Amino acid sequence: MLPTTRNALVLSALFAVVVVAPGCKSSVPQPARVSSAGLRIDVLKAGHGKQKVDVKIKVWNDHDMRVNFDLGDVRLLFNGTEVSPVPNWTRDKTPDVQAKSTREFSWTFDIGDVVGEGSYPIEIRNIKKGDMPLGEVAQFTINLGK
Repeated sequence: MLPTTRNALVLSALFAVVVVAPGCKSSVPQPARVSSAGLRIDVLKAGHGKQKVDVKIKVWNDHDMRVNFDLGDVRLLFNGTEVSPVPNWTRDKTPDVQAKSTREFSWTFDIGDVVGEGSYPIEIRNIKKGDMPLGEVAQFTINLGK
């Protein structure tokens, strides 16, 4: 049996509510891709619970060598304090990105205080190109909403 025009419209509307609405409701626009320290960084997702922040980013390495850094050198700046991702909640303890390649990272920060809406900077310090210090800090910002 072929769908009637009315049924087709109902199905289309239902599809829009089920597929589009959930993403729009919880999605907070993130800043544009940034270039910093020879890396391009896209914030794919950022969200927060009562006292924690979850961040997923994609990093492009434009260098001709592998870059790496320690998880402790990733810092979210929150109300004058610096917070690193929780190692036990993070898969990569020593993140790296191969030369001319991309990689995604997911980090959870335990803030220890109520996290509100707003923009928060994150820095990646002590980046190494190969085994040599790069001497630059990569910086990007995340946006948190309701």
